[in-house]
Amino acid sequence: MKNYQQLLPQFTIFLIAALFLSCASIAAPLQDPIRTESGYVAGTAVDGVRIYRGIPYGTPPVGELRWKEPQPVAPWQGVRDATEFSPWAAQSYPTPAVFEVKTDSDMSEDSLYLNVLTPAENSEQKLPVMVWLHGGGLDILSGNMLRYNTPDLPATGAVVVTVNHRLGPFGYLAHPWLSEESPYNASGHYGNLDLMLALHWVQNNIAAFGGDPKRVTIFGQSGGGRKVNFLMTSPLLPEGYFHRAISMSSSIDSISKDEAEQRGLALTEELGVSSISELRATPWRDIVAAAEKVGWRGQMVVDGWALPQPITEIFAEGRQRDVPFMIGMVKTEDAGHFNVPVQLLPTIKPGNSPVYAYTFTAVPAGWKEQGVTGWHAIDMTYIFGDPKDSFENAKPEYVRAYPMRQGAQGADPGFTAADVRFGENFKKIWVQFAATGNPSVKGVVDWPPYTADREKYLELDQDLEIKTGYSKLRHGQ
Repeated sequence: MKNYQQLLPQFTIFLIAALFLSCASIAAPLQDPIRTESGYVAGTAVDGVRIYRGIPYGTPPVGELRWKEPQPVAPWQGVRDATEFSPWAAQSYPTPAVFEVKTDSDMSEDSLYLNVLTPAENSEQKLPVMVWLHGGGLDILSGNMLRYNTPDLPATGAVVVTVNHRLGPFGYLAHPWLSEESPYNASGHYGNLDLMLALHWVQNNIAAFGGDPKRVTIFGQSGGGRKVNFLMTSPLLPEGYFHRAISMSSSIDSISKDEAEQRGLALTEELGVSSISELRATPWRDIVAAAEKVGWRGQMVVDGWALPQPITEIFAEGRQRDVPFMIGMVKTEDAGHFNVPVQLLPTIKPGNSPVYAYTFTAVPAGWKEQGVTGWHAIDMTYIFGDPKDSFENAKPEYVRAYPMRQGAQGADPGFTAADVRFGENFKKIWVQFAATGNPSVKGVVDWPPYTADREKYLELDQDLEIKTGYSKLRHGQ
């Protein structure tokens, strides 16, 4: 990361800081540098949205801090350049044409960074805040992916924060050695503890970016939705760190502490290490390679501390966070691994806050006429960015591969005005939920809460429609 202290005379730094402080009390226009509790950051602007990349929220979890609870970031001097993304979290090397990294040199265990995108005109604006938890199970991908960091969603009226954290064995390893050194006799939730620290950072800093710390929504898709489900049910996170939650195409799998530790033992046996000190000294690439060899994958561990019992049981007992909760899936996921809403909704013991259910059936008009019915993560193309541009200019091996498998006759998605309008309305609904806890948008949709007796849900398509009978989706009806 570059540091403006190397580029500007020291007295200029002090003048900028003094000017910023003198204007803060009169709602000065949002401009660089922005002061966080750890230091100043300077970003860039794209289409009226200010973007700050690679802001550290924790101390690098390396060396003796590997597999320890995350620590707050140390303050820095001067103004930090926040125009470049941090490295991806250390992980199994993904296909570069798909996931935007060229080599594993673009990855690092030094992964506790986040990005802020704000359309606020000044720091007193208090816009709703949407904290994005990326997918990829608990093992791969990044909050730095370009599709998550475009100005389109924040321009709809929210401050968007995209979070990175420890993944794979660095974030979710359970092992007897680690449990033994823990004061809670627990291990396996380091990546989730990172997310909690990121939400702590949001509470302490987001007001400087024009966000309202009292209106924070966590939302995530696939593995990110799984993280949302965890945060909805873990007793460790203090109250008030988020106020609404959206779980998109998630799963609710968990394993026992004993099973998780046995999987951890298989990993260390493959590595040939005999102590926690040896394990902490092992290069991260060797750990990733060994995890791949033994088939190790990150899991939510019922450890009696971060997760006292399975997520489904916590919801069934009504001990989840009592905040407005939205949950849904893409229609084609109704008979598979991501059919969580159908499994979970009938078991949830309701609190005082409403629950909203949905199914996503939108597909560009041209492909829909050819029989294409959607796929896992198609909704990401609509909630982030311009879907028309994303579909028409996507790399074929990424977005277009899915419709081709379903019989699409060409690369042209056949976008219509109705498709464009739906993309705009989809963002408005999500931002309205973040702003108020109610996703209904006047003139767009009146979305009633889900109840076990009526099972009302929203079908998200070019024509938004409220339907009844969510449980029927279990069988693809």
